[in-house]
Amino acid sequence: MNLLFAGISIIIAALLITPFAQDMLQKISVNYLISVKLIVVLMAILTAIISLQYETDEDLFRARFLLYQMYFNEDIDKLNKLVSRETENIKKQEYIDVREDVRAELKYLYNDKQYQEVVIQGNPYISFDSDVRKLIEDSKEKLQQEQIKRAIEQVPQLVKDGKYLEAYHLAKPFPIPELQKVTMKAKKHIDKNFKKLKKWYETGKYSRVIKIGAKQINSDCRIKTLLYKSKIAQETRNRNKKIKRTIKKTSSLINYRKYEKAIKLVNESEFSDNSKLQALVKKAKLKLKKSREKKILRKLRNIPSSQIEANLREYANLLELFPDNKKYQQKLDHYKQKLIKLGKNPPLLITEQEYEQWPFTVSKGELECTPPGIVTFKSVDKYYAISELAIVTGNYLQINAILRTDSDLKVIADKGMKLCSK
Repeated sequence: MNLLFAGISIIIAALLITPFAQDMLQKISVNYLISVKLIVVLMAILTAIISLQYETDEDLFRARFLLYQMYFNEDIDKLNKLVSRETENIKKQEYIDVREDVRAELKYLYNDKQYQEVVIQGNPYISFDSDVRKLIEDSKEKLQQEQIKRAIEQVPQLVKDGKYLEAYHLAKPFPIPELQKVTMKAKKHIDKNFKKLKKWYETGKYSRVIKIGAKQINSDCRIKTLLYKSKIAQETRNRNKKIKRTIKKTSSLINYRKYEKAIKLVNESEFSDNSKLQALVKKAKLKLKKSREKKILRKLRNIPSSQIEANLREYANLLELFPDNKKYQQKLDHYKQKLIKLGKNPPLLITEQEYEQWPFTVSKGELECTPPGIVTFKSVDKYYAISELAIVTGNYLQINAILRTDSDLKVIADKGMKLCSK
């Protein structure tokens, strides 16, 4: 395997230096620098020698890795320098062919006072031609003179118009006493204006900073940052104000015992996730439950214990409000036991005369009556609650499922309840 790899490396090196390979590369427009070719050939030969020196693949892999690492770490800079030098030489040779045309074009632009174009177009050739370099240096000097002249003309008017930042940036680059004096003056005005806006921000006058700063946002990057912070602070303040108003209104509704309105107000508010509002919702819900509890307890005081159906219904309602209340659970169980004892009495059978008056037996099942008013409907060995008392006990299935599939059954059930209550 090592012998094969060595042979391949030697073949690659040989191909790169043969005239045939050179002709083929030129035909496909691939022109490698001679320095690059020499490095590749030497690397291939060295790789072949190393391949023959190691017996195992593992040793060979380590040797190759060290070789490539040494090459790339130590010689890549040399290769880059060689490539850059060769590329520079090629560009220089190409420039010689067009040198006179380039010089003529740049000279024309210079005479036409297009100094910026001279700098742009002549810059690629600055290292090849001293004449071009001199022309570019003169153009840069002319450009600077024009900029100084323009600054001297414009800066005083900019300061007069209160455009201090523009005046500052226009005058600052030039070390001319006249302009530097204006630069210092403009800088003082810029800093003074910023300090005023900053003081407003620190004292919480965000709306004033936003109003005044919006007109000066392009004059100072510090003002732009301050304006952004002021907008965030103002939005936060407005949000907090709205939350406070909502909290105040919710608390007022709770105090006036309008618990449902208080809950609705918070749930529909954009700040419903606020912790203080959530605490008020929790408080309103508890008070609403307590209010309903009081109403039910007042009602129970007027219901005799003999009215099992009414007691069952009200204690079931209380447990719905407070599922963990042991007292209410005991009361409900007590009335359920009383109901079970009453249920041991024989059911009220439908008489033949009543049977003829209405078809109690239907294809879906039979109506049954059990004291003190439990009306059920039997269908396929399942009992469905018909009367309210039967529903409250929770011992029977809901008949709604059957009613959805047999609309005539509701009429039968209603009639059966009337007959059973006779």
